[in-house]
Amino acid sequence: AWRAASTIRHDFFALRAHWLLREAGWRAGRPLHPDVGFVVRVDAFGPAWQVGLLALTEAAGAWRLGARGLCRQLSEHAIRSLERTHLDNGGLQLAQALHASALLIPDACDALAAETLERAWPDLDWQILGVIASTPQGRKWHPRARERALTALDPARRREVFTPHEVIEGFWALPAMRPPSVPGPTELYP
Repeated sequence: AWRAASTIRHDFFALRAHWLLREAGWRAGRPLHPDVGFVVRVDAFGPAWQVGLLALTEAAGAWRLGARGLCRQLSEHAIRSLERTHLDNGGLQLAQALHASALLIPDACDALAAETLERAWPDLDWQILGVIASTPQGRKWHPRARERALTALDPARRREVFTPHEVIEGFWALPAMRPPSVPGPTELYP
């Protein structure tokens, strides 16, 4: 799809195909080197929901790499885009959790955790709580994140940020789960 869209010089379709390749690779567990420029290019063409989801994925990639400043920048972009959609599906709250955890804002993390426990956002609630629980002040939320992740199907498949297994086992809290280094060019995909 990307080659076909590029051949006819259709920027929107080429960008969307590129996004799908990146998203599929991320969900398959491959490392993702966040690309702010790509988010900005899609923002010029794409609808707010698409830009928000793209920025959310890129922010999650930055978060897992330990790139707090980049996570903050991308999660802010996701928040701005997702707020324009007026959807209530948990995506905005996940972007807010990434933002709050990147900035280590305990009050915002606690408020998001409390809101999440009152809502039903399957496959996002345990990730929101997991992101919050990864902060030093948010560790108290891990039991609730674990409890919710136990209900997820396919525990080894990565979602927006984590696999359910990572949250259940608390891998992100172990030294072995420290953010990996930024992948080299041969490890990146389009």
